[in-house]
Amino acid sequence: MNDELLDSERSNQGIAITPELESYFKESAKWGSFLAIIGFVFCALMVIVGLFMAVLFTSAMSSLSDSGPMGLMSGPLVGVLYILLAGIYFFPSRYLYRFAKNLKVARTSGDQSSYIESFKNLKSLFKFMGIFMVIILAFYAIIFIVASIAGVAGLGGGATGF
Repeated sequence: MNDELLDSERSNQGIAITPELESYFKESAKWGSFLAIIGFVFCALMVIVGLFMAVLFTSAMSSLSDSGPMGLMSGPLVGVLYILLAGIYFFPSRYLYRFAKNLKVARTSGDQSSYIESFKNLKSLFKFMGIFMVIILAFYAIIFIVASIAGVAGLGGGATGF
């Protein structure tokens, strides 16, 4: 009950945008735009490199007679990996760009809904990065466990060199 009262009091009060807060918003919007545009450029470069590697590695490996089927697949596999990573990297760049764009609109117009939309995108950016970090940490944990089991299995049996 007490929390509901506090929430209703907070919603009735506005946020005072002081000159200091305004300067932080301005600076955040500038850097956010810069980093998002750089992110988009790198996404495009990763797609181009992925396509280039898929074509170049495939043609290079096909000229080698002893590369086998895995050698022929390495080019497209690396290319698809680059394109997949570009796709993953696109989303945080998009959220950051939307944050910066809406914050700029909110600063110039004073529109409350633009502020809300801006920080909604910032929340989405943090949520995406948090989920992605959990996935990466889980992937590292699996690699560590598999490597540990493989190391222990390698020590237990196997041929000795002497």
